[in-house]
Amino acid sequence: MVIGFGFSSSGKINLENVGPELAIDDLELFDIPEPTIKENSIEGHVAIHDERYGSLWTNIPYDTFDQWDASQAKVRIRIFKEEQLMYENELPVGQSFQDVNLNQAILYANSLQNVGVALNQNSFSKAFNIGYGFNWKIILEKI
Repeated sequence: MVIGFGFSSSGKINLENVGPELAIDDLELFDIPEPTIKENSIEGHVAIHDERYGSLWTNIPYDTFDQWDASQAKVRIRIFKEEQLMYENELPVGQSFQDVNLNQAILYANSLQNVGVALNQNSFSKAFNIGYGFNWKIILEKI
């Protein structure tokens, strides 16, 4: 199977002009590690940056909080870029953004039912210069 279609919706460029076709066998898949769950901590990755709102989406399933009974509690959060600590704070776990004040950070269940980190009516990513990808690690600790 080969990826490439040879047309564009605008009619201004053909995909052949963008670059060579790629065979499926030439694509490299990345191993996405599962979150590490311990008695009092969970380690995962900042997997997605929600460009529209500036929220961070992790690869940590939200239902792991059930194991902690941490709903309506606070969780210590640390975010690292590689080994450098970029953010640390204690955040509430909320059901909606109305659970916190304007510009206050919150942990919540995103639409994928994973843990999300956001600022109410602001961009968490821009406010704290946080990115996403394999080199962005997040650790949640039960308080």
